[in-house]
Amino acid sequence: MRLYSRRGFPRRSIIIAAAVALIICLVPWARGNAQAQETVPNPLAPPVSRVVALDGHVLSVGHGVAHADVRLLQSGTVIANTLSDATGLYRFTNAVTASGIPPLVRAGAYSLEAQYRGTTKSFGSVSIRSDATIHHDIDLGAIDRAGGALLRPRATLIATDRVAGSDPATLNGAFSNERPVLACQPTPDCALHLGIVQVNGPILGSVEPSPDLTSFMTVMHAAYPNANTMTIFVHGFNNDFEGPVRMAASAIASVDVESVPLAYSWPSKAVTAKYIDDETSNGWAAEHFRDFLVALLERQDGPATVNILAHSMGNRLAVSALQYIARAKPTFHGHIGQVVFAAPDVDAATFWEALPMMATAAQGLTVYGSTHDEALQLSRELHGHCRAGLVGCDDTVTLPANANAVDASFFHCDFIGHGYWAASTTMLGDITAVMHAGAMAAGAPARAHLMPAGSPGHYRFVSAAGDDTGCAAEPTP
Repeated sequence: MRLYSRRGFPRRSIIIAAAVALIICLVPWARGNAQAQETVPNPLAPPVSRVVALDGHVLSVGHGVAHADVRLLQSGTVIANTLSDATGLYRFTNAVTASGIPPLVRAGAYSLEAQYRGTTKSFGSVSIRSDATIHHDIDLGAIDRAGGALLRPRATLIATDRVAGSDPATLNGAFSNERPVLACQPTPDCALHLGIVQVNGPILGSVEPSPDLTSFMTVMHAAYPNANTMTIFVHGFNNDFEGPVRMAASAIASVDVESVPLAYSWPSKAVTAKYIDDETSNGWAAEHFRDFLVALLERQDGPATVNILAHSMGNRLAVSALQYIARAKPTFHGHIGQVVFAAPDVDAATFWEALPMMATAAQGLTVYGSTHDEALQLSRELHGHCRAGLVGCDDTVTLPANANAVDASFFHCDFIGHGYWAASTTMLGDITAVMHAGAMAAGAPARAHLMPAGSPGHYRFVSAAGDDTGCAAEPTP
């Protein structure tokens, strides 16, 4: 039944008209308010028109190197950095002048360097101009090191609940950025695709699928006959399928070369402006990740210990799964080894309240956060509440004996301060120590480059390894 006002107009029309009028009134105020503040590029906002200041390809023995960290420095301080794409292409861009956003890379002379798998190389200087695009290819030579260890071809396991793609011969064509509408509900494990990918430096093989978990375990033991530990990498917001596979291969090789690497890839849209879409898909995928982890731990032929390395929004999957295991699967306690929460984009109150329960399910928990993480600052504004990866934001909590909270604000490796855990060799070295020795006990000596910070279990970085000067540039608050 339609409701009417006394004059006969539909109340819905009156409400809509009032809302439109309010928006019209607020737009000029919002513009003026925004101009009154310093304009900061927002990684969650739709992209503005941009111009290319510097571009080129990162190469190794004739092949493009994906996800190499390319940096511009002045006086030893990182001014800007970017990751190369799947073809090795890197770009430094500035917003067009009309946008009102200050240039990220101003005209001038810069030192150029690139980091890949724990190895950093310098490539002299480049002169950025305001009226032209500078092209500069970077040749890394034969990259053969990962965190100080010889890089061997890494068979990387994959588990994903993305929709199967149309081109299985290529890694990104194998799975799309969409989530399926499942005909097999309510059994969410049916969403998963399992397989293995051969990763040899910048060269990627295609996905070799496994039809079920039994076949998957057979493939794992064939590739890693002596390994009894698996490390699962769970990516964050704004990722395609290929990127997390590369990250799992490189990061896990860096922090635990003997561990079986597995990338769990949930259906992120891989579009900066699709944060809310990613948040929805991440919540949808939580049950799938939980069921996969439980099925893995239930198997007699499964790995004896499973570590988890989660970044950003991927931490929500880890938190959900660990809470479930703590409540419902007490026989699994101890089979979850070390859990590393890197820059967790999780509601702070939810995370810290869940921490004691999660600590009963795992051998150790380590949380890395920063005060300079712009992505999490924006997430905080969007949600109206603190994020667990923001140091000093609702994080003054008493930690369980097997948990550490580490302030990594000393490192600022990229423009938005969100990827420090993987870009800093000091950080990768610390995660390596976590994977092998676990969380630091109360009263025990702090690991290298750390010192106690406040209550037991809390630490902060105060120095960096010698090859990490580019990341060790703590900005002023």
